[in-house]
Amino acid sequence: MRVVWRIFGAMVLALVLVVGAVLLLPQDRLARIAADQIEAATGRAVTISGQPRVSLWPVLGVATGPMALANAPWAADSGPLLQADSLKISVDVAGLLQGAVRITGFEAVNPVIRLQRTADGRENWRLGVEGVAPSGQGAGAGNALALSLDRAVITGGALRFEDARAGTRLAYDDVDFLMLWPDAAGAAQLRLSAAPYGQPLVLEGQVARFADWIAGQAVPLEAKFSAAGARIEYDGTGDLNGFFNGRLAVDVPDSRALLAGLGQPGATVPQGLGQRVTGQAQLSLGQGRVLALDDMQLGLDGQVLQGALKLALGQTPRLAGALGAGQLDLF
Repeated sequence: MRVVWRIFGAMVLALVLVVGAVLLLPQDRLARIAADQIEAATGRAVTISGQPRVSLWPVLGVATGPMALANAPWAADSGPLLQADSLKISVDVAGLLQGAVRITGFEAVNPVIRLQRTADGRENWRLGVEGVAPSGQGAGAGNALALSLDRAVITGGALRFEDARAGTRLAYDDVDFLMLWPDAAGAAQLRLSAAPYGQPLVLEGQVARFADWIAGQAVPLEAKFSAAGARIEYDGTGDLNGFFNGRLAVDVPDSRALLAGLGQPGATVPQGLGQRVTGQAQLSLGQGRVLALDDMQLGLDGQVLQGALKLALGQTPRLAGALGAGQLDLF
């Protein structure tokens, strides 16, 4: 999320500057101005095809043609880090005149993001963004930028992630994303959906003090994941560095259907071990990468287990804890 926001923030600021130059420069120079500003903000070369289209009424807006943000030099053969068929942005004029960038609409059509990590730890998403914090607030004193976003939409997105260190490759297509963030100091609502294995996977959430969260602070947040009739809900606090502390609730009416939706068709769970799963626990994850589930109640096909578990998330995961139950029927 932090990576996507840095890229998005650089593009928003660049296009806002383009809008400010609309009445002063010929149309054929607007695309180059936008590209120059994004390059200065990210340290990566930018190409924008075609002339941008500018609207002054009823909203101040700019729409580009196809665009691409260059990859890291060592990953150039894989294609651009980011490319999209078009970008559209609209800005509230009254707020802009008062020094606040209030984005009333942002849309990226068919974007493709390619993320890579090499075996020696190099990451192609490390951008040279200087002077602007991830939240959109100016890093220098007196350079505050009140940034908010009424509505952001990504349609037909694709994500590629190749991790040579872990030996994994992930590919997600037809990704749709919606974000509402009307107040710079307030909460944001997010919705992400994809169907990598034929069944829709949906992640919805609300993040309080969204700007603080992007800056790395722990804030209250709620999240809900749903797929194949299953629901996993979290209500607590968290940050982008992997800290979480809150209540977890799980309801999986058909674990076989959920496994198929996650790319494991044909996988089955024996009766008594979780063909249907319900449960709740106090979840915590912090320094040391230890996942703790306390005050846990876990229902497996009608049987209830109670207790606590701890899982050390190292190269060799270790599980410890104690569960109690009445008589179990596994057949």
